[in-house]
Amino acid sequence: MKFISEQCKVCPFRKKSAPGWLGSYNAGDVFRAIWKGLPFFCHSKINYKNKNWEEQAMKNGKLCTGGLVFAKRIMAPDREIQHDQIRSARKAALVYEDQIECMTAQEFSEHHKR
Repeated sequence: MKFISEQCKVCPFRKKSAPGWLGSYNAGDVFRAIWKGLPFFCHSKINYKNKNWEEQAMKNGKLCTGGLVFAKRIMAPDREIQHDQIRSARKAALVYEDQIECMTAQEFSEHHKR
């Protein structure tokens, strides 16, 4: 797992992202996954129609840079991180932090309310 240094145009962490559009997830699901240090992949780089998408993403997926910066914004604890690659990516993404548009937890929750 690596991360994409450039945030995609439709990143759900951007303030101008499609409100409420998180696929089959809700804002709480995303928050919990990032808090627990689970992989949150860039959705524009995943072929969800492939039945093995999750397995392939775990091998070669690109972590969402917005999600990595969001982890810092919500002060997600490092002790919860499930994979060393995520720990490394969270640190490496901070180099790009000033270039990444990322909502606060409250903004994200309100923006993606269903």
